[in-house]
Amino acid sequence: MMDAAIFAKTQAGQEEIHQRTRRLHPRLRSLLVVVDGKQASPELLKVLAPAGVGPEHFEQLLEMGLIEKIASPAPEAVQEEAGAAEPVVPQEIPDDPSERMIALYSLFGDTINTYFGLRGFSYQMALEKANSLEDYVNLGNEILRALEKIRGGEAASEFKSRVKPYFT
Repeated sequence: MMDAAIFAKTQAGQEEIHQRTRRLHPRLRSLLVVVDGKQASPELLKVLAPAGVGPEHFEQLLEMGLIEKIASPAPEAVQEEAGAAEPVVPQEIPDDPSERMIALYSLFGDTINTYFGLRGFSYQMALEKANSLEDYVNLGNEILRALEKIRGGEAASEFKSRVKPYFT
């Protein structure tokens, strides 16, 4: 594994998150959950080191085809200029509840990564366990309270306006 590489989940990795067919070891699953295509591997290892996750776990996920290397991180100056990407809501809200949950999963995940980064690990874990629209409502309320506390009312209002259409 190269230093400071950025990894993303493959289609197989996304499916494993939802279906849990491979019954991954908790260390591998924890790493797979936080791989987001944005954070460099040393940052992820720093957060997950207390759980026993090391570079060899990246190698195992790569060999299984659950993650792929997508880039080396941009220089810090470029990252600072670019700023945080804003999550985008699709134009149409799906009628099917399962499709709504898929869209909410993406929206919540983007919001967690954008506003909390690696500090949002507990929210990301709760997102992985969400199995119903009620779970998303509960998690959304937790995220909303946290946004109000650490980012202010504007960030909380933006999040609320993005997710509210999915629940009406």
